[in-house]
Amino acid sequence: MDIVCDLLFVFWNFVLHYLHLKLLLNRIYFDLNQCVA
Repeated sequence: MDIVCDLLFVFWNFVLHYLHLKLLLNRIYFDLNQCVA
């Protein structure tokens, strides 16, 4: 059971970091478009 909890924890951290990075990249891309416009 402990291994399952560890795997869930790692998986959840990966998902959170991925979503955060995606939002950050979208934000930077949007800012760049604003600068160019």
